[in-house]
Amino acid sequence: MASSATKDLFKWRRDDAKVAECVLKKIRQLSRGQFSGNNYKMLHGPSHGIPIYQAEVLSNLRLVYQIDCALDDDGQTERQVVKVYGIFSYKQLDHIWPWLSKVLNGRGKVYLQRCMLRELAETGRGVYRPASFPLRDEEFTTDESPVFVREDGSKEDFSWLVSNKDVKLSTAYLNGLIAEQEVQLPIQLTAKEWQIVRCPTSCYVIGRSGTGKTTAMVFKMLGIQR
Repeated sequence: MASSATKDLFKWRRDDAKVAECVLKKIRQLSRGQFSGNNYKMLHGPSHGIPIYQAEVLSNLRLVYQIDCALDDDGQTERQVVKVYGIFSYKQLDHIWPWLSKVLNGRGKVYLQRCMLRELAETGRGVYRPASFPLRDEEFTTDESPVFVREDGSKEDFSWLVSNKDVKLSTAYLNGLIAEQEVQLPIQLTAKEWQIVRCPTSCYVIGRSGTGKTTAMVFKMLGIQR
């Protein structure tokens, strides 16, 4: 769950618990690999870059997500995951998504191939299982600015969209949602961030805003402290 998705879900929980439950039901369907019909409509990509999808929650409410890749719990493999960006009305599905698709495309051909691969769990049932892969070398090169310019000329910094500050939709997460209290959950680190955390010596960490420098340093300091 991206930070924006968590914010949206907690807002709906406060405003209308029934809508929040509909959103969770849709997320559960996606987590079971049910990619078909109104769950799997492509917003943009792959001609633009990484595919971004929408799933219909209600007639005027959409869940925006992508099939991403993240480190498995063992830290030795990479696995497909459903990354939820947020909950939007139909009118809010604007031009940031082709931009995001292009930005994410800077992660390289291997990342694109892994995000697009679908492995059927049961032939003819339209149910897919998450694919697993060996670890890959991280790469991120893009000419796209993290500042998105809207049609009216206004600008908005969307660097948070491509950051890795995501959390698992776990039992602790759901308990916090029911209690309407945000729980501080561990952020999912990338393979490159784990390299920094586990580096036994001092090191330089260089990168633009939103790439995870501070996150990696905080985890490294916690590791040293322990």
